[in-house]
Amino acid sequence: MTEKTMEQRSVEWRKLRCGDATASRFGDVMTEPRSKVAKQNNEWSETARSYMLEKLGELITGIPADRFLSAPTRWGQEWESAAFEAARNAVAERFKGWSVQAPVGEFAYIHHPTEPGIGCSPDGVIGEDGLLELKCPANPSNHLRTVLSGQMPDKHIEQVQGSLWVTGRHWYMFGSFDPRVADAGINPLFLVRVERDEQYIKHELAPRVIRFRDWLMAEYERLTGGKAPF
Repeated sequence: MTEKTMEQRSVEWRKLRCGDATASRFGDVMTEPRSKVAKQNNEWSETARSYMLEKLGELITGIPADRFLSAPTRWGQEWESAAFEAARNAVAERFKGWSVQAPVGEFAYIHHPTEPGIGCSPDGVIGEDGLLELKCPANPSNHLRTVLSGQMPDKHIEQVQGSLWVTGRHWYMFGSFDPRVADAGINPLFLVRVERDEQYIKHELAPRVIRFRDWLMAEYERLTGGKAPF
């Protein structure tokens, strides 16, 4: 691991991932087009196309795209430090010998070892095989839905499995945190372990993300007439 400290969402971090397809947006890559014909022709969805254009703009200009921070996003960023500390303490208490390391240095952003232009930013790393992903839902109902289900919401599958693919790690500790439920006697932190799904990664996620990266590179070369950076 590098000795150089780098914080997530810092200028340096944003530049490092500029132009990359990142795990937090793999869900966009995996969306299907609406029409039956488009699906049969293996075309990209409008969501995936919008993401490709965002990445294309980053590659051409060298400037990381500025994304609008919605109220839910601002809420999540406001509480992420508290969520991380709660997770660190919970992991140490429940799983003796485990510790959660803050994502600094090399762990702040991780490139796929063999597929350039693809990476992820875990919220934390646990031991040699685990990662940590924390969500702070702006709406308490979403946190309570996760707690009652006892499972990670499906909408995070692409990000979590994608990060396991990029890092080569074997499991993820997924957490949902909402401090507002504590007054009712409910633990504000919910944690569940998610195992690596090798079949999903190998047969669905990885091929599609790689094809997305290749599509992005082809569009870059078509527009600029130069060799793609990846």
